Amino acid sequence: MKRRAAIKNIILATVGATMLPACYRKESFPVYSNLPINRQQWYLIEQIRQAILPIDLSKQLIPIEESVTHFMLTSLNDCYKPEIIEK
Repeated sequence: MKRRAAIKNIILATVGATMLPACYRKESFPVYSNLPINRQQWYLIEQIRQAILPIDLSKQLIPIEESVTHFMLTSLNDCYKPEIIEK
């Protein structure tokens, strides 16, 4: 009887471990037309921004719907020429 319980637990653990990657929610990052960055570069810019400009969301008077990094990169993408962005 203990073998059946052990086999059942092994099967349940195996099924759970196989389904775990499917539960991982990948956050999408914005794609910019003039700014060719990939996901790793976007996360690096986000970490640098957090180190330089930490934002305490509990002290904000106006809620922000987009991230500060997205705002900065959108401004860079929309306001500057591709030659300047490339530099």
